[in-house]
Amino acid sequence: MPIVRNEVSSGLKKTAESPSATDRYRLYFWNYRAVYLGPSPENALHRHHAAQLCIGLQRELRVRTGTDERWQHAPAFIIPPDKLHQVDAQGGRIMAIYWEPESDDCPLLESAVSAYHLATRADMDPADLRDRPIDAQWSYWARCLEFPDPPPFRVPQDSRVRRVIDSIRAHPHRAHAIEHLAATVSLSASRLRHLFVESVGVPIRQFLLWTRIRTVIHHVILGASLTDAAYAAGFSDAAHMTHTFRRTFGFAPSQLFRVRGRIGIGTGN
Repeated sequence: MPIVRNEVSSGLKKTAESPSATDRYRLYFWNYRAVYLGPSPENALHRHHAAQLCIGLQRELRVRTGTDERWQHAPAFIIPPDKLHQVDAQGGRIMAIYWEPESDDCPLLESAVSAYHLATRADMDPADLRDRPIDAQWSYWARCLEFPDPPPFRVPQDSRVRRVIDSIRAHPHRAHAIEHLAATVSLSASRLRHLFVESVGVPIRQFLLWTRIRTVIHHVILGASLTDAAYAAGFSDAAHMTHTFRRTFGFAPSQLFRVRGRIGIGTGN
């Protein structure tokens, strides 16, 4: 699998002039999944299209699903797709694995949490893996969590929805008016709206914004500024992108892309 790597400026701590090794993080980015390993950014309530398995590597995690909800405590949590939530790692490092609902990984999340004790017995921050390709990194974590390697990708059963998804992913910078998308797959706008939500779980507009945020991350990893990445992804300006990013992940993109971190991109699913 071809690999692209880059070192970028990113920031997880408020004082990030000279980050220590413990402030640094690693992010591995594929088409339909991602792995984050490092300190947990301070975050507000947010929701994203990907399902998430979050594991506390040093301390127990706290998670809540609303400002009026009580914090729940556990070594690991499953966050369903598009679920409002907030994570507090209590100052410790985490491993967060993200799967988009269009992949077959999501039904396996419960088995991963049941295998948590196996994962904690393994070296979850292995220095000897630091310079290995991303697919080797994924293989290591997949074995720890008893996941298939590589995870399979599931195409939505309705080919018309698949074509709309492919069009959005291929051209996230376009407006993608619902009427135009519907015409390309010979459906009415109302029928496409219903069919898309039924197949994907979110409205087309929300899926488009999620795809644009992923595109921003991709461009920044490759060395673009946040402003240039925002325009390339189809946002009207950097402020709109920052607002959407904060709503998606609970913190501003500048908070992530300030401190030096190792980031990799995998070109497979």
